[in-house]
Parts: sequence; structure tokens; C-alpha cells
Amino acid sequence: MFKHLLLLLTFILFSVSSIAQCKASQRSKVLVQTLERMHYAPIKNNEENQQRVAHNFFLGLDPYRVLFSETDVKNTGIHQPYFMDTLSDNNCAFIDAIMVLYTQRINQFAIELNAGTSKAISFAKDDSITFGYAGTPQFASDDEGRKKRLQKLIRLHCLLNANEMLEDGSTLSELLKKNDAEIRETVKLDLNCDINKARQFENDLDQTNYLIECLLSAIAEAYDPHTEYFDAATKNAFSKSLSSDGRSFGLFISENENHEKVIGGLMPGGHAWRQNTVNVGDKILSVQLGITRLVDFRCMNIAEFESLIDNGPENKMILELEKSSGEKQVVMIRKELVRTEENVINGLLLEGNDKKVGYISLPAFYSSGSFYVDNGCANDVGKEILKMKNDGINGLIIDVRNNGGGDLNEAIELAGLFIDVGPMGMLLDGTGKPSILKELNKGVLYSGPLVIMINGFSASASEILAAVLQDYNRALLVGNATYGKSTAQRIYPLHSNISQMNATTQPLAYVKVTGSMAYRITGNTHQKTGVQPHIALTDVYAQMGITEAAYPTSLTGSFVDKPLTYKKFPDFPLDSLRAKSNRRMAASEYEQYLLANKSRWQKKEFTLRLDPLHFTDELKKPEAFAELNKELQEKLKCPFVITAAEESLFLIKMDEYLSEVFEYQKASLAEDFQLHETFNIMCDLISLQPK
Repeated sequence: MFKHLLLLLTFILFSVSSIAQCKASQRSKVLVQTLERMHYAPIKNNEENQQRVAHNFFLGLDPYRVLFSETDVKNTGIHQPYFMDTLSDNNCAFIDAIMVLYTQRINQFAIELNAGTSKAISFAKDDSITFGYAGTPQFASDDEGRKKRLQKLIRLHCLLNANEMLEDGSTLSELLKKNDAEIRETVKLDLNCDINKARQFENDLDQTNYLIECLLSAIAEAYDPHTEYFDAATKNAFSKSLSSDGRSFGLFISENENHEKVIGGLMPGGHAWRQNTVNVGDKILSVQLGITRLVDFRCMNIAEFESLIDNGPENKMILELEKSSGEKQVVMIRKELVRTEENVINGLLLEGNDKKVGYISLPAFYSSGSFYVDNGCANDVGKEILKMKNDGINGLIIDVRNNGGGDLNEAIELAGLFIDVGPMGMLLDGTGKPSILKELNKGVLYSGPLVIMINGFSASASEILAAVLQDYNRALLVGNATYGKSTAQRIYPLHSNISQMNATTQPLAYVKVTGSMAYRITGNTHQKTGVQPHIALTDVYAQMGITEAAYPTSLTGSFVDKPLTYKKFPDFPLDSLRAKSNRRMAASEYEQYLLANKSRWQKKEFTLRLDPLHFTDELKKPEAFAELNKELQEKLKCPFVITAAEESLFLIKMDEYLSEVFEYQKASLAEDFQLHETFNIMCDLISLQPK
């Protein structure tokens, strides 16, 4: 009787496992079918793309590349033809095989980590490790190489932990010897948390679902750098990042030197900020959300922890905190509607050379979280421009440096504030049929001299704004070539069947799909080339090579032969403006010192020697640019005085928080050499305007 019961139980467990594993084929079919239907340039199910999916999959499981080798990736060859096959169920067999291998490698990793941290670590003078942005991460060629990579990672973390203990008069070698056992135990815990993802699974079903998620992500990533698979929680976080109406507890999380979760910051205006019971540095002992109480956070990274508390449905959270005095305190915090710091538009006035210039920094293009509330970034920028116009500005600078994009419609609406009527560009979908981008609100809010600041981290929607204003000759572009992303994405739900795409039921997951490419009104595209400035400034990040073109899967644009009718503004006096700027740069002590220290600029990669005698000095290499910046501050001569529009100044004087923000902005802009030269260029442009 017992044997029969055992067989029945085994059969039931096997059936549940098989059903879960076969979700892989079911869900990958729906994902691939959605991508084939909606993607701008669907990829073929060929050997190259199959291998890319396999590499992405293993990299998702093992970003440190200490669990698997390139041999493991190649051994999945029998399964690779089925990754993007919408007619086969063979992904079930793949997940089954990988689950066995993954479990085996996690257990093997635990043994190797224990062995590697069980005795004093030896260091070699010629040992090193390289960090940076160059190329696609590669696995070790075989198992021996994989083990060596883990040993190197252990040595690196030992040195990092010892370096944090450094005090005046001590050396790294002395600390490593004195605190050897403690350091090795800390490294063991840290690496186990970072690499052993299996710790988070309660059963085989959870682990199987994790493997399926990694496979689906790998398939999506193979299409292009911006196509992305994510579950419902991640989708909500993505949408929230584009909205100025997100709800939050208003807390930022950090870790202390003991890797304990602490309050890293408070969002000004949030509930935690206002109730004055939570302080930066408070240690979090427990979190209660609804009926769930959590007390162990060591193996949860900061992003996971913040996602847990901010993206759930609960509107109340109870925190047990330990203050710096050792006193324990229990506080209740509510989730409230807040405007995040990134989504606040603050206009300033720059006064100098008998000119008054408006300045608006736009870190991202956000939209309203509600159809009925018009408070996207274009509307907010418009309000700031009206304030500054009332103060009689002679010119306007809009800064989209480091603006990674966001809502495309907001970029089009923002361009419409400066252009009365006409096309803003074109979108081309996978069918090859272009649609015209238009801004429907006629009229111009501001018609004076306009400069747009751009750099290599201006991407997507910010590039669209810069491109259309450049093509109309409406704005002078100052800075450096932009990132080179001219594609647009949309989010689609993934149900259990492709026919349910428009269903109203809760989707299983979502996919962000690159569905179109944006083209300029000239028919050209800045995809992979970027938008080029009219006047270039010295770019200390040029050596890093972080561009759209650096990705092997980035899409390639062409030319759209569809003539559009638009009226250009008069040409800028570029020769004169460039000559004046060049003369200033040649005479600038700051610029000359910057060029003379090019070896200290940000680089694509850097190498650390894993040697206690040199490690601390080696670790300072990435800080060389920060040190250079400190030296450069002494050579700055800010050409303007910073103030705010009269209407804003009244609020700033009445509000302590706004006053603090204003002082921070003033200090930041006073140290911004690129803005200093842009202001001078704007003054030249104003002076050269026809009378």
C-alpha cells in the first residue's frame, strides 16, 4: 500500500513539474508570435540568432560567469533550433535539461565557494581583472577557466573588503592577515547572495518558472537592444518611471558597511519626510506590508528591496527601525501621490553680458499618469517659459544632456511650443509605410533665440526634439553627438494564446517591442549615428564608446523618400558663432587644462591589479576624472549670475525645501563649464540677431 502511495505521489509531482516546464514552449510561442507580428524588423530563426538566445539565456542565469562555461552554452546546440520555433514543444525538454544542469552547478558552486574561502587567500603580482563597457561578456572556454574566474572573484572581493577597513598607518597586507577569517566569511556570504539565485526558490516549480523567465528575456533581447520581456510588476515600474503621478512611500534604500539595509534618503514632500520620524542611516529591522512581515534582507539587492516596498498593492507599511543611538522604533508610513525629483521642471534665469537667458533642464520626458490630467513635461516646460517671458528673457536654453528619452508624444508637443505648424518627423513600421508625426496645437509659445544642449547620453525622445528643431533651423544645437537611438517601443500584453492579445483579462506578462523607426523630416534617420551639434564642445566621455551603434543587435536605418513640406527658419550665422567660441576656448585656462589632462578622462575600461601592494592605488584609477574635476573648479569663471523668475522666487522664499533645491541648482550650474560656454554662445546669437 505504501509503495503504491509513493508511486502515485511521484507521478503527481512529475506531472506538475512537466506542466510547469511545458509553459516554456507555450509562452515562448506567444512571445515569438507577438514579436513576429509587431517588431519593426523580426529576426530569422537561424543559427546566429539561436546562439545569441543561448548566450543571453546563460548570461541572465550567470552574469558573473562562474557557473557555466562556453562549453555549456555550446552543448545546448540540440535545443537551440527550438528557441524561436512556434510549431514545436521542444522548449519543454530544454528547460528540463537546464534545470538539472543549473541545480548541479549551483551545488557545485557552493562546494567551490566553500573551498575557495576555507583557507587564507594567496595573491599573485601579475593577477588582474578588467572592467568596462567593451564588447559582449564572454564565458570561460571550459570548466577549468570557469573555476579560475571564481577564484579571481574571491580575491577581488577579499581585497575590496579589506580596503574598506583601511585606516591611517595600516596596509592592505596587514589587514588581510589580521582579519583573514572575518573577510573570507564576509566574501562567502556576499558571493552566495550575488550568484546563488536558487536561494530564493521555495520549490522546483519556482525554479522552473525562473528559468522560463530567463529564456523569454533572452529571446526578446536577441531582437534588438530595446525589446524587452518583463512580468507585470516590472511593467508597472517601467510605466511609473514615465509618469509624474506615481505613488511612493518616499524612501530610498541603501546599505551600510555591514551590508544591512538602511534608509539612504527621503523623498522631499513624501510622508516619511513630513512625519519626521525616519532618518537617513536608520537600520531596517523588519518590514510589514499587509499580512507579510519580512526580517531577512541580506540576500536581496537594493533594487529588489525597493521594488518590493514600492510596487506592491499595499498603501501602508510598518517599519521597525534601529536608530544610530541603538533605540528601536516602529513607524507607519503611507504610500502617497508624489512627484519624483526627476520629474520636476525648474526654470532658472542666467544673467550676464547685459543679457537675461532662461534655462530649463529636462532630465526625462514624462507623461501624465492620467488621461484627464494634463501635466506631462511639455505642459510643465510651457508653464516655466511663460514665467520667464514675463521677466523679459532675451534667449532660452533647454538642456537635454543625459536625457535618456521617455514619452515620444511629449517630445513632439514640446517641439510644438517653438514651431507653429508643420510635420515633426515620420515613423516607419515593419510594413514600410510611413506615418507623419504632427503636433496638433497651433501657435508658438516662444519665438526668441533658442539653444538645445545635447550630449552622448541624450537618447530617443530627446534626439527627436533636437532633430526636428535642427531641421527647421529653429534651435541651435550645442554640445556633442547624441546616443543614436531612433526607434520607438510599445508595450504589449502576453496571454496564454496569441489570439487573446486584446483580451481584457490579466496578462501573464508583457513585452516591450521596438515597433517602428523614427525619421527626420528630411527623410534621414539618426539611428546609430546620433544627432550632430551645430557647435561641438569638449566631450570628456567620448572615449567610453557608449552608443547605440556599440550593440551588435542595434537596428540600421535607411532613407525614406517621402518629401514633406515645411518652412525652415533662416540659417544661423554658424561661421561667426563657431569662430567666437573657438577663440574663447583657446583662451580658456579651464579648457586648456582639460585637454592637457586627457589621460585622466573617463575611459571605456580599466584594469585592477589584484595585488595587496598596489590594489588601493589601482582602485583610485576610476576616480582620476573626479579628482580632475576638483582641480578644474579652481579655473572656472562663471559668466552669469543665477536667479529665478519673479513668480518662482516668491515661492522659493516661502518654502524651505524649494529654497534648498534652488541653492543646490545654483551651485551645480556655477560649476558647469559646458553651460558656461553655451551661455556665451547664446549671448553671441542674441547679438547677431537681425534688428
